[in-house]
Amino acid sequence: MNRRNNSKGKVCLTVDLEFLNQKSLSESKTKAESFDLDQDEIVENLLSLLDETDSKVTFFVVASLVEENPGLVERISDKGHEIASHALTHKNLREMTKEEMRDEIGESKRILEEKINEEVLGFRAPGLKILGDKVFYQLLDEFNYKYSSSKIPSLPIPGWYGDLSIPMKPFRISEFYDFEVDNRIFEVPVSVNPFLRLPFSGNWLRLLGHNYFYWSLDKLIEKDIIPVFYIHPWELMDLSAVSNLPIRNKIRSGTWLFNKIRKVCERYEIDSVRNILDINKNKD
Repeated sequence: MNRRNNSKGKVCLTVDLEFLNQKSLSESKTKAESFDLDQDEIVENLLSLLDETDSKVTFFVVASLVEENPGLVERISDKGHEIASHALTHKNLREMTKEEMRDEIGESKRILEEKINEEVLGFRAPGLKILGDKVFYQLLDEFNYKYSSSKIPSLPIPGWYGDLSIPMKPFRISEFYDFEVDNRIFEVPVSVNPFLRLPFSGNWLRLLGHNYFYWSLDKLIEKDIIPVFYIHPWELMDLSAVSNLPIRNKIRSGTWLFNKIRKVCERYEIDSVRNILDINKNKD
């Protein structure tokens, strides 16, 4: 069903496609690998929802999934969704050497491009954590990426992310930083509430609720900013019975979040990073 003519504005939904055995969710050393079989079905349900609402999104894919789930990335791409990189293994880039980070950035792009037979334009750092701006963006340049979506202009969240100096709209790296990099590379920041400067993606959406979430979307749209937010497939599972996960990952997981994503897709025109970046380039 095409809802674009009745939408409240354009919103960019992104999906960070990692499974629980790749995610540092556990408070213990135990990994929730037994839940991964269910996540294929969750992704298929999400794809069906996106079809129903005529929505196109960006999937930031951990490239090792191609080996574990060889048909999944192809099915997503065949549906017309953008495939971008979420690194090779979903390990923290801040804890890597430059050569290790080069492998995560370059090899993930190669694997994904071979699988979908299409250029991969974007990269999102796991956890929105990077090892220094200059090294990171110059590696993206080396492997011919066109954009990153790894910054968030929020209040600093200790141990995680946040930088109030980051613009709230997509910007050219070469115009913001004082090091040399291809002027075609953009940063597409993950959006925050424009007044509180707090995130509203992932855990924040579930913890702070739908009223805060819709308020954030609408106020950004009023300011002529296309909101960019993310979810994870594992959040669309009911995780309440998983004993080794932090409570923040369990709250309102499963049906509650899935229904909220449905409402977002029904209320707004949902599009991919690739497409909104074209819009921003055309405004220059």
